[in-house]
Amino acid sequence: MRDQADSLRLRMQATAEKVPRTSRKLLRAHTIAVTSGKGGVGKTNFTLNFSMQLAKSGYQTVVFDADFGFANMDVLMDMTPRRTLYDLLQPGVTVYDVMERGPNGLYCVPGRSGVQEWMDLTPEQGEYLVAQLKELQDFADFIIVDTGAGLTKESLSLILAADEAILVTTPEPTAITDGYAVIKYLFTQRDSLKLWTVINRAANRREGERTGQKMCFAVKQFLHRDVQLLGYLPDHVDVVRAVKRQRPFSECFPNSPVTRRLELMTKRYLAEFSEKGDEGNQGFMRYLLNAIRRRT
Repeated sequence: MRDQADSLRLRMQATAEKVPRTSRKLLRAHTIAVTSGKGGVGKTNFTLNFSMQLAKSGYQTVVFDADFGFANMDVLMDMTPRRTLYDLLQPGVTVYDVMERGPNGLYCVPGRSGVQEWMDLTPEQGEYLVAQLKELQDFADFIIVDTGAGLTKESLSLILAADEAILVTTPEPTAITDGYAVIKYLFTQRDSLKLWTVINRAANRREGERTGQKMCFAVKQFLHRDVQLLGYLPDHVDVVRAVKRQRPFSECFPNSPVTRRLELMTKRYLAEFSEKGDEGNQGFMRYLLNAIRRRT
């Protein structure tokens, strides 16, 4: 079984060499958790396309579908996974077995809805999972984690473990209210969390920027914390068309206004990231693996 894992690892590394890389190799995987206050705001679609832009920029990027309630990242890529996150609990299955290659050199660890087994690990399963997740940390520059919407126990654990978090919302009052509630709770649990917000489905630039600025101002005024507006994405028919085709909108419509806004957003993030360097907390995998060990 070790020979098989080594063979898979060599194949994955050979494939990775074909992906254009930046001149800078990150010292460790930098983890970004993407969340939302409620479902239906386009969180998973943003996660996929933002991850693709990072990969397109030359960073080895893995998108991790950790929405245990409604895992559907694979659907947006018209992907039929051979295995999913759940299969890492099976003896002999490696993270290289589970990872799938997506567009622009992006890698995906597909999720599976309703995986209660992850909450009830045996000691042996926990140790095996530890070893496999370490492999993922060593493989990637960026790990983008698509968490479940709202204040679920599983989502909060993943967000608080990440180096940074992005909250996706829309201009709708209910989405803003729920998003603010998530922000408030996150800061009560980890006041040093680096948090961005993205306004999705904005009618125009004015609505997108104004909504984001209002949210950031409210957080500053009432919570005395800083949230940065990463940007906004317009409400555009190309997103709907891409979903129907089961393809990322930035791949289907590279010249669309929504893709151009996403590119600007990604450039802004990478510009700030390169300035501050590879900083963060103790690291997503270390935090998560310690949590797994405590449960087993």
